[in-house]
Amino acid sequence: MPKTPHEHWLGLRERSRGDTRAEVSTVAGDADTGFGPVRFALTETASPRLLVPIASSTANLQVSTMSGPSVEVRISRLSLDGAASVYLDISLREPRLHQLFGELCTEMVSRIAAGTSPVDSVKSTIEDYRALLAESQDQSISRNSLVGLLGELMMLLEGAKRSSTAVESWTGPTGQRHDFRGRHGALEVKSTGYKQRTTIRIHGIEQLCPPSDAPLWLAHVVLESSQAGNIHVAALYNELVAVGVPSTMLLTRLASLGCNDPLAPEWNASKFSFEGMSLYSVNDRFPRLMLPSTADGSTPPGISEIEYTVDLSAAVEQMLPVAHHDDVLRAVFE
Repeated sequence: MPKTPHEHWLGLRERSRGDTRAEVSTVAGDADTGFGPVRFALTETASPRLLVPIASSTANLQVSTMSGPSVEVRISRLSLDGAASVYLDISLREPRLHQLFGELCTEMVSRIAAGTSPVDSVKSTIEDYRALLAESQDQSISRNSLVGLLGELMMLLEGAKRSSTAVESWTGPTGQRHDFRGRHGALEVKSTGYKQRTTIRIHGIEQLCPPSDAPLWLAHVVLESSQAGNIHVAALYNELVAVGVPSTMLLTRLASLGCNDPLAPEWNASKFSFEGMSLYSVNDRFPRLMLPSTADGSTPPGISEIEYTVDLSAAVEQMLPVAHHDDVLRAVFE
């Protein structure tokens, strides 16, 4: 049975390269346009991407009208077996539409396999899906998503005060296992919007699995809703740029998390005050699920979407003294 687009993209995330013949990491699909097979790839921010080979004579084709707020279509020249090939390069702009983008690509590949020209297959499929892509844009921003993003931005700001390259350590938006990964350690950030809450949600077995060569820490950021608060996305974005974080790289990572415009009203309708932060060492005594049936702690085949709750009141012994916080931040960001 042919693999789905999501299986191809997942495979690319799990290894550093796909077919080494390609200039970028790719995996060949089953359909051929007559100019080569369609290829699945990832963008620089690990968003899903489909490459559809076309005739070199159509390299100047105008494709801007195919693009929209959710999907980008452009012409790309990529090297394959030492020769440049021309592709319709389709990538996802809106992370919340990941599932729908997979269906879109499946339909494009199906039309190509049925004999429709590559350009017509891409164009007609996008037109057919245009309404769905537009309608899905109106999803509201959940409180949990907003609080989670604010916590990561606050941690990034702490790193940016210590290193001009701190944003490069913000690896969560690029599809990596942990929110932040530096030379000497990794950091997972969990944020809550209520002072009294001590529980956090863990998404997947690997989230609390330390790197093989470095320690893992968990930061618990506590925020509280307050119209007089000074914590909101626009304020943190402006402060990050002011301390020297490159805006282009910052915007790219924000877009990967669904925030295409950090100054937009919908991302700044709620404000918060900072109530405190605790750091924990995620060691063998930290409360977490592990799978001894797998050597690397990854989820066995056939099991997915494991989520569980950790009560941090059971991890008091793993909480680091405030005096050690700076050591952790240096390990991750410097």
